[in-house]
Amino acid sequence: MKPQEVAHRLATQEPEVAAFIRAQGAAEEAARIKAVRRQVIPGHEALIERLAFDGITTGPEAAVAVVHAETARALNSMFRPGVAGV
Repeated sequence: MKPQEVAHRLATQEPEVAAFIRAQGAAEEAARIKAVRRQVIPGHEALIERLAFDGITTGPEAAVAVVHAETARALNSMFRPGVAGV
C-alpha cells in the first residue's frame, strides 16, 4: 500500500489520530523554522529565509551555512581592497 493510501485510510478511519499526527508535524516544522531563523546575522537574511523554508535544514545546519557565507564575505573583502563584502 502506498503512503498516500495509508494516510487516506487513517484520515478516514481514525480522524482524531490523523489530526494529532498533522498537528505534531506542523509543530515540529514551526520549531525547525524558528531554530533556523535564530541563526540570522546582518547581511545573511536572504540565506536564512531560503533555508527556513526549504523543509529540511536544521538550526545547526543553518548556523554552519551562515559561518561559511560570512567567511566567504570576509575573504572576499580581504582580497579585494576597497570593495565591501557581498
